[in-house]
Amino acid sequence: MCRLLIVDDGDDLFELANVYLSDVGHEIHRANNGVEALQFLAAHENDPPCILLTDLRMPVLDGWDLVYQLKVDPKWMDLPVIVCSASILPGAPPPLLKAKTYWSRRPSKEQLVEIHQYCARHHQSWPPEAMSEAPVGKIAG
Repeated sequence: MCRLLIVDDGDDLFELANVYLSDVGHEIHRANNGVEALQFLAAHENDPPCILLTDLRMPVLDGWDLVYQLKVDPKWMDLPVIVCSASILPGAPPPLLKAKTYWSRRPSKEQLVEIHQYCARHHQSWPPEAMSEAPVGKIAG
């Protein structure tokens, strides 16, 4: 099971992640801006999230500055970051922003259910055997 930290001041991304990921075993946490994300990471330094999914445009500390701070900090530089923003045009990631991948504002169901591929700890072992045999009931197209 991956632990995900969703960093976004809106509800859409968090709600989508909950619909598509919580029922299949992923643990979802939320921060409303970059400062809250850094506070979450500091509080969970010994059990960090597997992946951080962030918007770019947020109050207090935006996603640009959050990603920069993570990538210059030795504790967090290897934390996989997925940038999800209306500022992202498909196929055209923003220059100088070091993330694993870039998604446009509303990620597809397929992107979300395959999010474990970005997790260094779980990409080879997901889904657990018991889950791979059971149908996922709540996911609809």
